[in-house]
Amino acid sequence: MKIKTILTIISATLLMISCDTTQISVSDIENALWDIVNGDDALSLDGFNDGGANDDDYEDGDLNRIVDGENFTYPIRWGRRDVTAEVTVDFEPFAVDSDTIVALIERNVSGTLIVLNVDISDAVIADSSFKDFAMTGQRKIRFVRIDNSDNPRRNWKLEAVTPFVAYSENSNVEIDSIMVYKSSVADSELSDELYFKIENVDDLLNTFLDREDLPHFHPEQFVKVEVAINRNSENEFDERTFLHYGRHHGPKHRKPMFDDGGLVDYWGFTSPDEFADDDIHTGLWRMHQTAPDGEDHFYRAFFDVLDEESLLDPDGEYHSFVIGFPYVVSTVDQISDDVFKP
Repeated sequence: MKIKTILTIISATLLMISCDTTQISVSDIENALWDIVNGDDALSLDGFNDGGANDDDYEDGDLNRIVDGENFTYPIRWGRRDVTAEVTVDFEPFAVDSDTIVALIERNVSGTLIVLNVDISDAVIADSSFKDFAMTGQRKIRFVRIDNSDNPRRNWKLEAVTPFVAYSENSNVEIDSIMVYKSSVADSELSDELYFKIENVDDLLNTFLDREDLPHFHPEQFVKVEVAINRNSENEFDERTFLHYGRHHGPKHRKPMFDDGGLVDYWGFTSPDEFADDDIHTGLWRMHQTAPDGEDHFYRAFFDVLDEESLLDPDGEYHSFVIGFPYVVSTVDQISDDVFKP
């Protein structure tokens, strides 16, 4: 299900200049930049919405579902549904002859968290809970001028974006860092090389990722990810970490991550979570297929942390923290020699 979007554009204090050679206004530029944002697959939140309650891991249909004997009799299915994002675009001050423009994109995300308690022997729903949630999400975008024509849409391109960060009010869980490793295969065991990382979360809105140099993968490539969690010391609930990736209309996947000190298994391929209960959650990600048209295609990855009060206590509060970034999947013959191939 696609996320509904409502837009508001806020003009900052703008530096107006007179110019005899152009009739382009600040408002024209703002509208053109929004058209660029709205048409860019790399910036969408599609893929974060689950469309309803699903298995804990719904990439391949395995029944890897959460078991909670206190509140539910059977393993649960869960997911977010009816997700709406109200968008505000706030431009930093610029003049009509500026060469660079930066905008803050803020999304007030809301929807319903659904938890279903399903008896897998007969697929009967034994119990259910529906919990409204709200999150505030932000990212910055940098545009650069590429022309001086009388068409403002042609004059600009999106040069760089920051990761997307979202959190619920009074969230007691946070993400400290994300490490992405390229994995090679030897006798079903994966060895890893650090490829991409997100750190300094407090300064994330100043950490720009070049639009032409986003994380780049090819189908069937193995990727290992580690997410370091910072949990409020007063929080008595454990946290759960998930990786959402793809797009709303497919591929769309969600996979759990683990902090149990064991081997993380993906269809017989394994890699260890080094230490149990160290708040570093480990997951394996095998890159999905993309269109065989010789073109780059953009997808989104969202690292999603919820505490068990959110998922397992029907009367509990909702606590969540999310970091997302776009990535590219290309066919194998497009990958240059400096990009890893397993």
